[in-house]
Amino acid sequence: MTQHHRQIIHTPLIDPTASFLVLIPPNAGDIAAIKPRARKVFNNNLTTIVSAAQIMNVPVLSISSISGEDQKRKAVPPLLPVAPDCHFLSAEHSSLWGDPAFAQALAQFDRSILVLSGFWLEHQVLATALHALAESYDVYVVIDASPAYAAIAVQPSRERLLQAGATPVVTSQVIHEWSLEATNAATRSKLVSLLVPSAKRAH
Repeated sequence: MTQHHRQIIHTPLIDPTASFLVLIPPNAGDIAAIKPRARKVFNNNLTTIVSAAQIMNVPVLSISSISGEDQKRKAVPPLLPVAPDCHFLSAEHSSLWGDPAFAQALAQFDRSILVLSGFWLEHQVLATALHALAESYDVYVVIDASPAYAAIAVQPSRERLLQAGATPVVTSQVIHEWSLEATNAATRSKLVSLLVPSAKRAH
């Protein structure tokens, strides 16, 4: 295990200057497995949090799990709204955490807070969170952008995340905390504007 040296963080909030966003986009089979309404919610939340990361210059990494017949496919999956700063492919049912290229990418950003979302909560998201915690990262799992494959797995997955030391959050929480840490009024305004559609949907 490589010990990660934490940055000194001077706020109890999710510090955007110490954060990076890790996405686990869905494969084609994943997209077909969820209902259209849930797909829309996930896509909206994913787009919103990626937009917030871009506003705050938070690096975006994505991890895609691909099956044997798709090994030659290098494209970013269709539900990922923008090209990430780094994109990695892993074999199906495997973890990238031991990949030297992935470890090097994490190290180059020199950040200690991992904000994580994607498919599926009880599989890749949970496994990635546990690996990150073992490497001494602070881990925030964006629950409303991380659907579970099986509804029965939601509660056990959240409990395991909490027991391991991860923090479940929702998209609006991350954006709000980043906005409180923004030092520029124009930047803060852009972040706050991302919260308006979410507020309207809630009513």
